[in-house]
Amino acid sequence: MRSGKIANADALLMPVRELVDYAVQWMERNRR
Repeated sequence: MRSGKIANADALLMPVRELVDYAVQWMERNRR
């Protein structure tokens, strides 16, 4: 993960694959 600027805002940037993997794991843990 790294920080950067988008327009005038600070942002944390990370690879999309890591975000997708995190989302999949979260949904598996929180599925009802």
